Amino acid sequence: MPIAISIVEDNDKLRATLARVIDRTDGFRCVSDYANAEDALADLPKIKPDVVLMDINLPGINGVECVRQLKKLLPQIQVMMLTVYEDTENIFNALAAGANGYMLKRTPAKELIEETGPLDYLLVPCGGGGLLSGCAVAASHWSPGCKVIGVEPEAGDDATRSFRSKTLQTCHNPDTIADGARTPSLGKITFPLVLHYVHDMLTVSDAELLRSMFWIWERMKIVIEPTGALAATALLEGKLDGRHDYKGKRVGVVISGGNADIKALCRLI
Repeated sequence: MPIAISIVEDNDKLRATLARVIDRTDGFRCVSDYANAEDALADLPKIKPDVVLMDINLPGINGVECVRQLKKLLPQIQVMMLTVYEDTENIFNALAAGANGYMLKRTPAKELIEETGPLDYLLVPCGGGGLLSGCAVAASHWSPGCKVIGVEPEAGDDATRSFRSKTLQTCHNPDTIADGARTPSLGKITFPLVLHYVHDMLTVSDAELLRSMFWIWERMKIVIEPTGALAATALLEGKLDGRHDYKGKRVGVVISGGNADIKALCRLI
């Protein structure tokens, strides 16, 4: 049974694009879409979708208030805020109103492709799959033909096993320095997106991860956390060799996350 998704977004082009992406993804179906909160509040109680993608900056009733009213009508509904806002106040207000999470309209993949042009490969860190699936969907739209590869730690390889077996696998409390990738599994929403839009999954060891992370610190002068170095590690450690014809091609790497415990990490040198 596909996951039924409704969209509340006043940008007509974006709303139509999201609907197309959802309908072309196995396991998902867009059942309705709305340009404003008023129409959504009148119609959603009758449709009762599983998930609602909700913009914050809507005309009339804004997205935060719409979530608050919608949760009173449908307490069990899952609402993901779809927004350009990254400030904590907007995020807190949305979550306090009953939202289950949020997704940014812009992704590193879209920004990278807009800056550099089309890519042949894009490597992305993977934890719960939010960043990876978002980048993969964006790459499919902004750089058709780009092969997206997710990278996770060897000790927390649930996404790689899920990708290979096509069934959701778990990994509880993995022992890895990549603390941002210690998630037990891909999410209910991200798993089918990863299966549909991602081309391969790779893993790297903690030792390899440390080498690459310190190299980035020293040579590029960018202080990143271990999880943020996952994708770069796969490239620097030759993990694509023998699997992908990437040499001489345009390869993008997402480096994401600067929450590094410097003292703890330096003890590992």
